[in-house]
Amino acid sequence: MIVAIDIGTTKICVIVAQQRADGHHEVIAVGKAPSQGLARGIIVDLTSAAESMRVAVARAEAACGQKITSAYIGVSGSHIVATTSYGMVPIRSGTVEPYDIERVLTAARLIPLTEGQQILHVLPQEYILDGTTRVRDPRGMRALRLEVQAHIIVGSVASVQDLVRCCEMVGITARDVILEPLASAEAVLTPDERDLGIALLDIGGGTADFTIVADRSIRYTKIFPIAGNLFTSDVAHCLRIPHREAERIKHLYGCVWLPDHVG
Repeated sequence: MIVAIDIGTTKICVIVAQQRADGHHEVIAVGKAPSQGLARGIIVDLTSAAESMRVAVARAEAACGQKITSAYIGVSGSHIVATTSYGMVPIRSGTVEPYDIERVLTAARLIPLTEGQQILHVLPQEYILDGTTRVRDPRGMRALRLEVQAHIIVGSVASVQDLVRCCEMVGITARDVILEPLASAEAVLTPDERDLGIALLDIGGGTADFTIVADRSIRYTKIFPIAGNLFTSDVAHCLRIPHREAERIKHLYGCVWLPDHVG
């Protein structure tokens, strides 16, 4: 059984999947609950957030009939930043081995970090053999020097620890913390879209996650602190109405319209 938890600004979603005999996974349960204690993807009230997660987990457990003890946790929020880094190592044997790939990715991790930041993901974009040949997977290839261009995802140590602590308060062990735009890209993009290039925008309640994928790798990541809740707040402020009424108006009348002939 594999469990993933999306701790969003407006809702917490727990999804439970099970591996079938053919190796694929089948979703067997989903639990959702309104979020409390979060703002723009960041926990601001740990106790309220844990209580919301407890409700979502309980609903997922009731749906699948099993106790949830561990899960993969999605991370997003305005504290996430991304950068491109390069690494280079010599190949002593003349043939690229898996160990050499680990070494060059470790070299790419050596970037300056401000206090309170940590690296969440090192995503290789392309490998370069002897300064000329660009490949996706260099294992087994002949070379004297291996380089990598990597997409580095950095996040706040405190924000990530708050997510882990929130899970622990509900009795769940965080198996790993995964960037939500990365998970979204894995879930919805086709191989052709990954090859040709595509932009993916996930508009939530507190943040909008933007990712560009090309040549089967993440090329750009940005988390915008502008999303659905801000639209609702603007409606409430301009019309001088309660937030709940503004949310109802947004759902009832909100739309994106483009004229048939632009310009």
